[in-house]
Amino acid sequence: MTWFRIDDKLHDHPKVRKLRKDKLAALGLWTACGSWSADTLSDGFVPTEIVQRFDPTEQLAKRLLEVGLWVEDEHDGEDGYAFVSDDGLHSFSLSRTPIPEELRRRVYERDGYACRNCGATERLSLDHVFPFSLGGPDTFDNLQTLCICCNSSKGARV
Repeated sequence: MTWFRIDDKLHDHPKVRKLRKDKLAALGLWTACGSWSADTLSDGFVPTEIVQRFDPTEQLAKRLLEVGLWVEDEHDGEDGYAFVSDDGLHSFSLSRTPIPEELRRRVYERDGYACRNCGATERLSLDHVFPFSLGGPDTFDNLQTLCICCNSSKGARV
């Protein structure tokens, strides 16, 4: 599990004060995306597709860019946003051992390098059939290949 930790002085940080009238909505987006990033182990990168789920017009995202809480970023050919790593307001910390590379390869191979839900062959990730957050193990039988979209919509459900 990855943790998204927020500093207790967030409310009084100069960047947050610059948000003014849309402060609560923008911070809500920032926090929801931080939680999503921690849940998917993306280490601070949030694809545009995910941001648009919370902020369809990306107006709040633009405000977060303007005040310096986010930067535009690209990861594996996908556009999105990244948390500014040196702002002192947040941190991502991994509190679990990563899935071994050999196990990852075997699961992808077994599943034909395709999402088991929709058949996509790009933007693949590993998913715990019985969620890790509910005690599901990192085992061959409990892992499956899902695309990022299907994995995100599944969440911590069996």
